[in-house]
Amino acid sequence: MSVARQFGALFIAVALSGACSHRHSVQMTSTETADDRAKVRVTSHSKFANTTELRNLVADVPGGTKSNLLDFDPLEVEQGVILLKLFAPDGTVKSEQEVRADGQLESDWLLEPTAGQWRLEIDMRAATGSYDIDWRVER
Repeated sequence: MSVARQFGALFIAVALSGACSHRHSVQMTSTETADDRAKVRVTSHSKFANTTELRNLVADVPGGTKSNLLDFDPLEVEQGVILLKLFAPDGTVKSEQEVRADGQLESDWLLEPTAGQWRLEIDMRAATGSYDIDWRVER
């Protein structure tokens, strides 16, 4: 039997600048099974138009983690640009990706299972498009 807790939009910090029109949702689920296998899942879905905004999606990775996967399914930019930066728990930048107008990112980033707070910075600059991000951690 598993016990699941829903934390709503707990793990996102958003700094707004400029005019924007968008729909955005974040959900964090933490599940622990009878055999002590913990799973953390952070999902974020957004559609946005002419948005200049800095978003941070955060996943707390527990010790003993075996799998840490960040899935972009997909991230599409019709106009403007989105800069992605992934920060490890020690603050080092592990990955940077830029997606420009008429571009998309549909990939899985297999991350180190290092315990601590991982952060994905989503820097939108006059961007129109959408994204579905699914971050899965399993111990």
